[in-house]
Amino acid sequence: MSIGRLAQPLTFVCCLALAACSAETPSPSARSAPIIGGGAVGGGFDAVGLIADLSGKTPSFLCTGTLIADKAVLTAAHCLAGRNAKDVGFVLAKNFATVSKASIVAATGLEIASLYQADAPGDLGSAHDIGVMLFAKPFAGVTPIPLIRPSE
Repeated sequence: MSIGRLAQPLTFVCCLALAACSAETPSPSARSAPIIGGGAVGGGFDAVGLIADLSGKTPSFLCTGTLIADKAVLTAAHCLAGRNAKDVGFVLAKNFATVSKASIVAATGLEIASLYQADAPGDLGSAHDIGVMLFAKPFAGVTPIPLIRPSE
């Protein structure tokens, strides 16, 4: 193999090594902060919570969701597809490790965008990957984040 054919891969490996040596390791608090638009942000997202699978003995984290009305949570369709409403719940918490099963509110209904296709290639980025969880009682004490209407 000639030196010319090795130059490009060798240059790439050297750049990776230099980047690893010069990068500053972020503090634990910076690593756990949410990233929006390329930078860490503080609080202000009280209407964002965790969606859990309630079908087993202990709940397991599925996705995040956003309270968009007092009894409705917006999430991705792929988080809800193939599930029963009673087996999916929502809790307004930021850390799933601190959540008890009793604090998770089970859904009473699930709606998935009619154009969503679970087997479509790249469905995780699909414009139709929209799901809504419905609840019997409102989530009190939290202001929902309203959807922007086409006229706005």
